Amino acid sequence: MSNTLEFTLPELDDLDGLTITKILVAVGDVIHLDQDILSLESEKTVLDVPSTHAGTVTKLSVAVGDKIAQGAIILTLEVSEGAEAVSTSEPE
Repeated sequence: MSNTLEFTLPELDDLDGLTITKILVAVGDVIHLDQDILSLESEKTVLDVPSTHAGTVTKLSVAVGDKIAQGAIILTLEVSEGAEAVSTSEPE
């Protein structure tokens, strides 16, 4: 069994004016927990954004050159049951 997850841009310490400079994944890619998925640039810094889940990319919602803000949807993942992910559940 699998489920769909929309991965959004997390809070990034009050950075404004973020522009996507690189997209490091494509539709169909299998990504892992903490894998860098895109690079962002502001007037002050350049940073890579890692994935908080593992799964298969089913849709990209952004493009290089897009301005992006906290909470914006970056991509959609098909997360397989048992895939590594950030979780608050206790191990069995």
